[in-house]
Amino acid sequence: MENGDLLDVEGIAVRIATVPEAARIGCEDVTGFQTWMPATRAAARAFQQLETGRTRLLLELGCGLGALGTAMSAATKTSSFLVLTDKELPVLKLAQETAKTNALTKFDVVAYDFVRGPPPWRQHGFETVLAADVLFLDQLAKPLWEALEHLSARYAVVGHQIRRAVYMDKKSGLPCVEPDDSALELFRTCARPRLRGADAVEAEESVALVMAWAKRPLEDEHDEKWTVGRARM
Repeated sequence: MENGDLLDVEGIAVRIATVPEAARIGCEDVTGFQTWMPATRAAARAFQQLETGRTRLLLELGCGLGALGTAMSAATKTSSFLVLTDKELPVLKLAQETAKTNALTKFDVVAYDFVRGPPPWRQHGFETVLAADVLFLDQLAKPLWEALEHLSARYAVVGHQIRRAVYMDKKSGLPCVEPDDSALELFRTCARPRLRGADAVEAEESVALVMAWAKRPLEDEHDEKWTVGRARM
């Protein structure tokens, strides 16, 4: 397979796998064949601010072509082990190719769909769980949160590109745009007890939500840098 585009993920160059024309055939969901950069950059920025050199196990949910997980594994100050997950096997095969192309040696790929139930890993097993642009439907908000709560990692970082649905107003008969991103707001509601930060980039209409579970020894001082409501212009 030929190498694909070279992406800049917050200062880290990642060459993603080329998507063959026939790869989408038979897939239930084809969104993973594209890297959604505003959400990926938002998650990468947030993770880089959290990384303190203690990340040993890194998990990405709905990894698509694997750009975010591959870049952030390379960004860790320690030799971390990366687990890439996606529900579509053709997408997961391409994520594996991305990791190999970028010289990652400590990684695994696992077929997993967070909509279908809890993840197959124990609680507190990962330092950080990543996800980028996996909240494109309202019905994905609660299952994603339940998967993150089950994992209870030290941190979870969810990058999101803000979208507002268009609907037909019943009274006027005219198309209208919803005032808020309903999928994002549903997820915020679920995640509020764990939410530690929201790092927004208005120019790209993207945001990264940072969640934290029980603090571990020697991490309190670092955790204090995050407060809910951080924003960037």
